[in-house]
Amino acid sequence: PGLSNALFGKASWDRVIQKGVVKNLDVLCCGTVPPNPAEALNSHSMKEFIRRVSASYDVILFDSPPLLAGTDAAILSRSVDAVLVVVSAGRTSLTSLDHAAEILRNFGRSAIGIVLNNFNMRAAYGGYYGLIKHDDFNYGYGYTGSTYGHSKGNGVKPA
Repeated sequence: PGLSNALFGKASWDRVIQKGVVKNLDVLCCGTVPPNPAEALNSHSMKEFIRRVSASYDVILFDSPPLLAGTDAAILSRSVDAVLVVVSAGRTSLTSLDHAAEILRNFGRSAIGIVLNNFNMRAAYGGYYGLIKHDDFNYGYGYTGSTYGHSKGNGVKPA
């Protein structure tokens, strides 16, 4: 049982929220897929759920279906404070990303950032990924062969 079961009164909230899965992390699965998920996400019960859990938790993350797979994610975007778009390196095209941004705009939303999954640093940069300098900050992750870090062990080169 999960969110949909609680939204439709088939299970209590106490029963569907899995407490302490990891320290300081509770989990709520989606539950039984309803006949019309978009309608459930846009329901008064969903808005009440978000209001209720917002009073009890510091951060609430919703993992939704892809924006391009239907309207569920876009509908949910109207009920949350911020949207992060997850893309897959080498698979998500710029056209798809532009289309996702357009969908969010049509719902009066925009993404605050992008999470890049499946990025292969070794394939992208060869056997070494070095220093990136931006203004006063230096970021670096070094690796050669199968070991990570520089000989000094911090992975950051001096400027």
